[in-house]
Amino acid sequence: MSNVQHILSKENLKIENKIITEMKGEVDLENYISIVNENDVYVVNENHRGSRKVKYTTNNYEKAVIFGIVSYKKLNDKIIDREKARGLRKAVNENDIKFVNQCFDEFTNIFNEGSFQINKICMIKEDEKANVIFNDKKIVENASLSRAVVVAFNYCKNYQQIIEFCNKYKEVLKRLSIDENDIVNTYMF
Repeated sequence: MSNVQHILSKENLKIENKIITEMKGEVDLENYISIVNENDVYVVNENHRGSRKVKYTTNNYEKAVIFGIVSYKKLNDKIIDREKARGLRKAVNENDIKFVNQCFDEFTNIFNEGSFQINKICMIKEDEKANVIFNDKKIVENASLSRAVVVAFNYCKNYQQIIEFCNKYKEVLKRLSIDENDIVNTYMF
């Protein structure tokens, strides 16, 4: 079994008719990930109701499969905690800094407040507004403080999830010369 086939199996996924799907699941024809060979270049597509967004291109099938798995995870992972988001919004509006800080305690290695740091979700306040930035991408700009806090929290959860994936398959990614930052960007954006 190839390393990529092993990852598909461990993630309970398979490729059938160029579409990534769960082992025992049916293809959602409205939202799915496909890998198509176009002139010896493998293209990973995120498909939504007939529209297609290219997520990654490569001439290496195994790399395409890895990025297809990552794209599939992004499309299907249910990470957002709506109850926690409501609690954070309320805490910000009531100036309950203690609760907000407790929510971000698990993200000390991936979150920074007040200044920009590379490879961290950064929230920078400006008066009563805030920006949330990850590396060179502004996630939200000039948002209300409560919205910025919720967005930062949700992106921290996403970031944490994909870092765990990268750590789990570190050797395969290394063997295929896949940069972890490319995996993170594919998953987060």
